[in-house]
Amino acid sequence: MNDIFSRTGSFEVRFPKKEIFPLLCPKTEEKWIPGWTCDVVYSQSGVNEPGAVFRTRAAFGAEMLWTTHTYNFEDGIVGFTNFAAETFVFNFLIKVEELAENLCRLTFSHQFIPVGAKGLELIESYKTEDFPARLDGLGKLMEKYLGSERQ
Repeated sequence: MNDIFSRTGSFEVRFPKKEIFPLLCPKTEEKWIPGWTCDVVYSQSGVNEPGAVFRTRAAFGAEMLWTTHTYNFEDGIVGFTNFAAETFVFNFLIKVEELAENLCRLTFSHQFIPVGAKGLELIESYKTEDFPARLDGLGKLMEKYLGSERQ
């Protein structure tokens, strides 16, 4: 079962990294992504940090555990490994690059590794997803949230 699927895409946000970076947390995403829910399994701070563990329900109904392996503001990198039992392992890396004052590019890199038949089916659906449109939507949600926080 070597059907690994990878994809990368990016969007730009007109806010500084110091305002964007804290939003790159499964728990904090509840504030700016409508319908998103997450439970903190382990975190000393209650939000994202190296070694944190979160629980979500994936769109396909399975429980997914997230563990943060990298959370480095200075380098602008957030990295997770996510697990959905008997479905897939999902490596997820976000890079935040400052392009100019109040302008950042966020690059998302995903690698899906199927574990069983259900995982292979899900990878096929991810392959057909309009990933650029999904990222564009995330960028708009982030900008809307950050803009409303400043008012």
